[in-house]
Amino acid sequence: MSDMLMRVNPRVGTAFDSMCKSIEDTGTLEPKVRELIRLACVVTDRSPFGIRLHALKAYEMGATAEEVTETVMNCLPVAGIEAVSSGLAAAMTALESKRGVHHGS
Repeated sequence: MSDMLMRVNPRVGTAFDSMCKSIEDTGTLEPKVRELIRLACVVTDRSPFGIRLHALKAYEMGATAEEVTETVMNCLPVAGIEAVSSGLAAAMTALESKRGVHHGS
């Protein structure tokens, strides 16, 4: 998750990874739910990299494509049409590429 941080400043990268692990280790949310929440956050941040990353992680944790798109759509009242439209495009492109790998395409 923090490859760039590790390259630029390994100490900060390690601290970031440790913080993320601590949140995951002490939380009660299912991994899929946690990734869907993170997906919503990066949609509102308008981060194409983050959207692809967390859409794929949610999918790998068992989320369906419908759950991913519903998560992005639920950002509409907060993030607006532009963020949601580009978020849907980024998320669906990521999932379609992943599904292609799953199906051997």
